[in-house]
Amino acid sequence: MATVKKYIVIIMMVLILTLPGCANGQNGDLSGNGTESGQPVSAGILDDEPPALTVTCGMETIKALSGNYSWENYMGGEIGSAVIACGAHPLQCRDITPVIVLGEERTASLIFGDAPQPDKLEIICYSTDDWENMDARGKLNDIMTTVPPEIKLGKETIYVVNAEWTDADGYGGKAEYSFYTS
Repeated sequence: MATVKKYIVIIMMVLILTLPGCANGQNGDLSGNGTESGQPVSAGILDDEPPALTVTCGMETIKALSGNYSWENYMGGEIGSAVIACGAHPLQCRDITPVIVLGEERTASLIFGDAPQPDKLEIICYSTDDWENMDARGKLNDIMTTVPPEIKLGKETIYVVNAEWTDADGYGGKAEYSFYTS
């Protein structure tokens, strides 16, 4: 019995000594909020996942559905964390995919939070008749090289946005987003 208590004490000591090393901020802050002042360390860039995509067209603004992604956070030239998230194909997500109801304005801005714009951006379009049709062939959409990037929207269209960031800014990866119009 004394041996079991000795092992429990040793395990507790190891945990107590190592947990402060897991803190994200200063002074043992385990909240993940960054610095002592409460300001985020990464200035709007999420360490473990790509930034959210907001799509604005006229008075309509939606947060696009986040799909598959692979994301790496680099610290001192080495990978600090790496995450791969897999989801359903965008054509299988009709009930949860955000919709933009088009008015007269047809130009949409793609805004990736406070993060820098992706290094590569590809947009594939499908007809809304293609919901649940995994054999459907999408077509590439033209992207205006503005900051933020803009695209012309058509009615009854599903948009799949593929974005890629290089590791030049201390993070990088690929992310897929989707939304549709009516």
